[in-house]
Amino acid sequence: LDLGKMFFLAGDWKSAETSVRDALELDPKTPGANYFLGLATLGQGRVAEAKLILRSVDRKDPHRKDAETVLAKLPTP
Repeated sequence: LDLGKMFFLAGDWKSAETSVRDALELDPKTPGANYFLGLATLGQGRVAEAKLILRSVDRKDPHRKDAETVLAKLPTP
């Protein structure tokens, strides 16, 4: 996940997505992983997919409120 965050900060959305997906394969409950996966997907312009991922962030995840904030700023169809 940390590698994915580094790619995210560098604006390398595809590598960020790949790294975060790898982290989720190792542990599907990795805190923050779905949030950063959603952001990396959004960075690639895949808005509908990003919305689904951000909505899936667990209520107990420390980034749940962050995901809700991002979702509130996205356009609705």
